[in-house]
Amino acid sequence: MKNLNPSTPPLSQASDSTLGRVLIVDDETELMAALSGLLQDQGYAVAGYTSGNKALMALREEDFDILLTDLRMPEMDGMTLLQAGLEIDPDLVGILMTGQGTVQTAVEIMKIGAFDYVLKPFKLRAMLPILSRAMGVRRLRLDNMQLRETATIYELSTTIASTLDSNTILSKVADAAFRQSEADELSILLRTPEGRELHVAFARGKQSRIIPEDQMPIQADIESAVSIPMLVGGESVGVLKVNTRPRYRKLRSGQMKALNILAGIAASALQNARLHEGLQQAAIQLEAKVEERTRDLETALGRVETMSRHKSQFLANMSHELRTPLNSIIGFADLLQDPQFGSITAKQGCYLGHIHSSGKHLLSLINDLLDLSKVEAGKLKLRPEAFPLADALTAALDQFGTQVDAKGVALSLQMEEAPDMLVADPLRFTQILYNLLSNAVKFTPTGGTITVAAKMVSRSESRGSGSQPETPDPKPYTLDSSDFVEIAVSDTGIGIKAEDLGRLFQEFTQLDTTLVKPHQGTGLGLALTKRLVEMHGGAVTVVSPGEGHGSTFTVTLPLQPPNVTPASANPLTPQS
Repeated sequence: MKNLNPSTPPLSQASDSTLGRVLIVDDETELMAALSGLLQDQGYAVAGYTSGNKALMALREEDFDILLTDLRMPEMDGMTLLQAGLEIDPDLVGILMTGQGTVQTAVEIMKIGAFDYVLKPFKLRAMLPILSRAMGVRRLRLDNMQLRETATIYELSTTIASTLDSNTILSKVADAAFRQSEADELSILLRTPEGRELHVAFARGKQSRIIPEDQMPIQADIESAVSIPMLVGGESVGVLKVNTRPRYRKLRSGQMKALNILAGIAASALQNARLHEGLQQAAIQLEAKVEERTRDLETALGRVETMSRHKSQFLANMSHELRTPLNSIIGFADLLQDPQFGSITAKQGCYLGHIHSSGKHLLSLINDLLDLSKVEAGKLKLRPEAFPLADALTAALDQFGTQVDAKGVALSLQMEEAPDMLVADPLRFTQILYNLLSNAVKFTPTGGTITVAAKMVSRSESRGSGSQPETPDPKPYTLDSSDFVEIAVSDTGIGIKAEDLGRLFQEFTQLDTTLVKPHQGTGLGLALTKRLVEMHGGAVTVVSPGEGHGSTFTVTLPLQPPNVTPASANPLTPQS
């Protein structure tokens, strides 16, 4: 099958500078092509297929480091493909993609030899560390294989260094070559005294016989055949011949290297002392290298875990230590403005108002930071329930009534095509709307308009546009044709440059523009909004014609998240 990424060179031509060679298999052509392009942009050499059988053919023809395959495919499932791939290359690192992240699925995947699995819909930032670790495992496996090959060669050289008996040397060389190549047939052919024929001096898997040098027979059932000349000083003394019967694999490059070394040892037994010393040193260095990499990996993992624990503990302590006195400040500021506690001057009232608003802003920042840390640590739990969508949207807009009136901004709600009910965490849904509306109000000038539009969309309509690469579309969880609600917050505000769209949802990121700088903010709101939406199985996207021309943030949520079946309402009923 042709590579579905035309810009990707054949892997046989891939540069040594690539991060690794990845074979992607998914029966969804668009998903496979998109993932191939993303990984290629990250520096991987990628080949993609939608057919398990054709991917298997590619594994037989070329070497790959990682097999990234979908679990469920019509022609051949991912487990079967991985098992077949491991028969071809036992050192292949397998990663399965699945939309069913159950414990049973994980156990089954690991039992067949998979390194890890990735849940759909996947995120590139979550997949890249897995691929990096997989390449680390691949390198360790290849190093270990090379170490085993080197150890075998070392043992052989030690054995034959102490003898000049040709039969002993041939027997030991044949045993070692047979083991390394996993061949079906192996023979060592030596020149006859006349020099015109090759004599099978030693064989495994067939009988010894005389073979004329210019009449080597061709056997139709041979999958791979390798003949390696045994040279001493540029002069041939024989041939090491290896045949493999059809087993859906060919000799690996590491095996070829080992066979060449073995052929050289057999041809120059008198130089075994020097070869022995070199191989011994190589084995020690390789073993030390493997141990060093293992120690570095363990140290790095320990540091990451320690830093994560310290961060979580710090944020928890900071939240408690700051929120307690801050709530007191906000509360006392409210009390001092209450006439029943005594009169205050207009100036004092103004200052108390500043104290109250600044305290609320700081409290909001602390809460956002704590929520974001909980999401990253996996400690934020959703409590979904069915609730009227119209009531939730109306309540969210009412919070900004005073602000938009003061600025002279028109705020409207359109939801003629929206469903009656939505199943989500009410508190987090309100938080999502608040963050988007807060930005819209903040960046829309006097006389502008803000429109909130909600409608029910089908699965195909809910997929993000190709012009919005910052947020991958979620994979639907149900089989209904209309199972998503789309909520768009549009404004006529300052707009966003095209080159800034990809940075909007990064933590602590504020756009560097003179139109944004007058407005306070920490860059946490949109990052937290994106995480909360994705926790619901949804996606958030943004489009803007450009600076000064407004923007539209669109949240797409499943009407009913996975594994939730509320008995109180049917969320798929549209409004009349």
